[in-house]
Amino acid sequence: MYLSSIFVVTYLVSTLILTTMVFLLLRRIFLLKNQIFNFQKGQKRISKKEINPLGRLFSADTKTLSITIGKDGKIKNLNDALLELLEYSKKQLIGKNIYGTLMPVLSNREPLETNIITKIFKNPNLYTENETELLTKFGKKIYISWTNRLIKNKKGIPVELRSVGFDITNRKNLEQELQFIASKDPQTGVLNRLALLENGTRELKRAIRYKHDFSVLAFRLLSADKDLTSLQVEDLLKRVVSICRKTIRDVDYLGRIGEAEFILLLPETEEKNVPFLQKRLEEKILEYNLKNKRYPIFVLFGKSSYNSKIKSIDELISKAIINIKKRKTK
Repeated sequence: MYLSSIFVVTYLVSTLILTTMVFLLLRRIFLLKNQIFNFQKGQKRISKKEINPLGRLFSADTKTLSITIGKDGKIKNLNDALLELLEYSKKQLIGKNIYGTLMPVLSNREPLETNIITKIFKNPNLYTENETELLTKFGKKIYISWTNRLIKNKKGIPVELRSVGFDITNRKNLEQELQFIASKDPQTGVLNRLALLENGTRELKRAIRYKHDFSVLAFRLLSADKDLTSLQVEDLLKRVVSICRKTIRDVDYLGRIGEAEFILLLPETEEKNVPFLQKRLEEKILEYNLKNKRYPIFVLFGKSSYNSKIKSIDELISKAIINIKKRKTK
């Protein structure tokens, strides 16, 4: 009797333990299934985001900018995001003309930039989108890509411009940096051959169109010491470039077209005035040589000026280089 009682108790305890273990196992399976489901759900969300890698660029985190401008160019309204970017308060801009505040009218700007508001009102279909350079309160340049819409009155006459846009300053700065790098000689920092020819072509066309003077001064760097290292040669090239930059005008172009050959493009310069620039450069180089007798600089010059027989910038530059060679053989 005693043994049978022990057996019954043992059986009940074992059954209870087994039931508990089954319950815990089922609970564990349920939790594991839940975790798998949540994991799969998360993966689907990630994959949806990965479908559009640029989604971040146009997500809710990107601040939408908006401005309303009257036909007279006066600012009627701006949203808080644009005010924050421009570092102005609304009171400082409402009623002010966009020219002279956010878009200063400069004499060297293109007509499209200085008259963009007028152009949008006249040809709205051509300017549904545009990019504009603005100035913040503290003079920092920012670039905005706008989508434009004209608001009309009851008579169907456009009375104000409403524009919505995004800040593209980082992209613009990168584009400008890449353009700058692409146009420069890596060793000296002056214009490379391609950029020099592009600027020269534009200036020659302008000279032909308006019947202005245009000249070229070419020069070649020589060294008395043929055993100079590449670093020493590079240093001499940079010194010559520095002398030129301090001597020429802001409107002149300095470029490198050969290992030791440089070109100066001189808009609005008559042929008879080129020797004066050459003389100033020679004097500056002589001053340098008196202070640096160990590694003096020697330069040969050649010049050319536009006339009706010259048809391209290549001809004008080639003529100046030929004149260098003529001086060398004398």
